[in-house]
Amino acid sequence: MSNKREANLRFRRKQRKLFWMLLAGITAALVIGFGIVQLAIGTTFAGSNQKLDALNIVQLTREVGRNNPNKPAKHPPHGTLPSGVSNQPWPSGIIESGQAPLPGELYVINNQWQEVVGGVHLSVYAGSEAQDPSQGVLIVMTTSLDLQTSTGPHIYLTPLHSGALRIVGSNSQRLTLTSTNGTQFVFFVIPACAMSQPAKTSTECQLLSTS
Repeated sequence: MSNKREANLRFRRKQRKLFWMLLAGITAALVIGFGIVQLAIGTTFAGSNQKLDALNIVQLTREVGRNNPNKPAKHPPHGTLPSGVSNQPWPSGIIESGQAPLPGELYVINNQWQEVVGGVHLSVYAGSEAQDPSQGVLIVMTTSLDLQTSTGPHIYLTPLHSGALRIVGSNSQRLTLTSTNGTQFVFFVIPACAMSQPAKTSTECQLLSTS
C-alpha cells in the first residue's frame, strides 16, 4: 500500500511539473509573441510617422514659400540688372577710343560714335581691316537699354581702298567720316543698320563718298 501511494505521489508530481512547464512555455510564447507584435506595430507606426513628418515638412515649406513676399521669382524678368548697373551713364557722341567688342585680329578701330536711338544704344565703330589697313570699315551694333541683348555687328566697307576711316563729325544721326587718304564719306545711321540685311531708305545705312 505504501508503494502504491508513493507511485501515485510521484505521478502527481510529474503531472504538476509538466503542467507548470507547459504553462511556463505558453506564457513565454505569449510574451515573445506580444513583443514581436509590439515591435512590428511600433516599426510600422514609426515609419508612418516619418513619412507623415516628411509630408508635413514639404507642405510647410510650400506654405512658407507662398506666403513669403520676398521670395525670388521662378523666372526673373528679362533685363534685370545688378544694383547700380542701370545707373551707369552710357557715353554719347564721338568717342576717341579704339576699344570695341570686336576681334583685334580682324579690325583696327580708330574711334566710335554712340547715342540712344529708337530705344536702343546705337554704336558705330570706324577703322580698317587688320590684315589690310587700306580697306576702311564702318561697324554698326545695337545694345538694348538693359544691356541684355545686342544686334550685329554689321560691317560696311569703303568702295575703294582709301585707308582707315575716322568719324570726324555728327549731326543727329548723320555721321561725317574721313579716310587716311583724305576721302570724305557720310553715313546716316539707324538701328536697322546693325542688321545683316538692313532696310535702306534714301541714304540710310549707306557709306557714301562725298569727294
